[in-house]
Amino acid sequence: MERAIKRKRIAFLRFAALGDILQTTPLIREVRKKNPNAEIIYITDKFFFDVLKDNIYVDRILTLESKALFNKNIIAFIKTVFILRRERIDEIYVLGIHYIYAFLAFISGIKVRCGLKRDFLSLVFLNKFFLYKHDMHQIDNFLQLVPHKVQDKSLYFNLQEKDKLFARELMKENSFKDYVVVVNSGGKNIKESGGIRMLPKDKFKQLISLLKKKYKIVFLGSKSEKEYYEEFVDKNITNCCGLDLGQSIGIMYYAKRIFTTDNGCLHMAATVNENITAIFGPTSPQRSAPFVKGLKLIWEDEEKYTIDYQSYGKNPQDKYFTTIDFRKYDL
Repeated sequence: MERAIKRKRIAFLRFAALGDILQTTPLIREVRKKNPNAEIIYITDKFFFDVLKDNIYVDRILTLESKALFNKNIIAFIKTVFILRRERIDEIYVLGIHYIYAFLAFISGIKVRCGLKRDFLSLVFLNKFFLYKHDMHQIDNFLQLVPHKVQDKSLYFNLQEKDKLFARELMKENSFKDYVVVVNSGGKNIKESGGIRMLPKDKFKQLISLLKKKYKIVFLGSKSEKEYYEEFVDKNITNCCGLDLGQSIGIMYYAKRIFTTDNGCLHMAATVNENITAIFGPTSPQRSAPFVKGLKLIWEDEEKYTIDYQSYGKNPQDKYFTTIDFRKYDL
């Protein structure tokens, strides 16, 4: 009797955040093409399970707690190491650029550890790496890890029919056909809570007042953000914050355009809709704007840009979005 051939087990490791995980999907797709028979596992925080649960290129999602890496919780870290050792992973793509990700892969006994070198310690713990380039797009940085040029850099989310149906029912219930999605968020991730990528309230009010002259407006965001948007709601504006991920992307699918700051919703929108207006402040669109044909960029803070925030998570002290006057833009 022939022995069963063991499937190669390939893992991707990234704990956060929503937009960053979506920006790893072009790499996942390429690795799957080159390894059609491998078992592909994505290791992430439980909060991002829904981002990947229907991804056709991933066989299994292994959810762990990010506190094992970032909260100096030794017991949680040791438990995580034992979990990964039991998985017997053959090859791992370390997609977090902090050296702690590479260290976790190393101490978990994974033989082939591919990743991006930002710090010296990453070099110590990775055995297959490329230099993390601060002036390169995030997706292109990840795609350095495959040995061929990649043409398809589109983000991937497997939108379900039930979520499209939900969006159509919402449109029917609120009696609107043409609508735009508006999101003012960004800067509320692990070890970050200041909302630095959000438009100031006066700038957001101006944007809303201009848009509602032409369109119905839908707000999207997390449940915790619902209260923030309530003061802007009127007969032309619907506050849909608090929906699940699929439902939110379903609403984006049918939107005439999405207006958003640089946050997870920007990348959610790019999975289903090419008509996006992205408003940047402390981050650079050259590093994180999605590759979609209908993209319009608003970035008036280029002279203030430094790599410290986007590459190292150091909150800048400058004020952003202060010069924006939405009246001069074709909205």
